[in-house]
Amino acid sequence: MGDIVVAAWVDTWYPGEVLQVQGTNQVIVSYMQRWQGNQNRFSWPPKNKLDIQPTEVDAIIHRDIILTPGESLRYVCIEKDMLDTLNKKYNKYYNSRIAL
Repeated sequence: MGDIVVAAWVDTWYPGEVLQVQGTNQVIVSYMQRWQGNQNRFSWPPKNKLDIQPTEVDAIIHRDIILTPGESLRYVCIEKDMLDTLNKKYNKYYNSRIAL
C-alpha cells in the first residue's frame, strides 16, 4: 500500500496510489488526473471528486513511478523517457487485452 503505480484503462493510462490490496488479483487505487490536458503533468483531484477505483493487478503496467514536482507545485511531472516507456507499455497492453 502507498505505492505509486500506473494502470491501463480503455482510453489511456493513469498514475495513482495503491490504497488497499484486495486478494491477489485486485487493488484499490486513488487515481490522479491530467493537469490541464498535459500528457506528462498530473495532480490529485479535489477531495470531493477523488477517483478511487478497484483495479485488476494485470492492468498495472508500471510500479514505483517517480513523480517530479512541477514548477508551481500544483502538479507533478513524469520525465520524457519514462513517458515514452509508459506509452509503449500501454500500447502493448491495449493491443493484447483491449483491442481484441
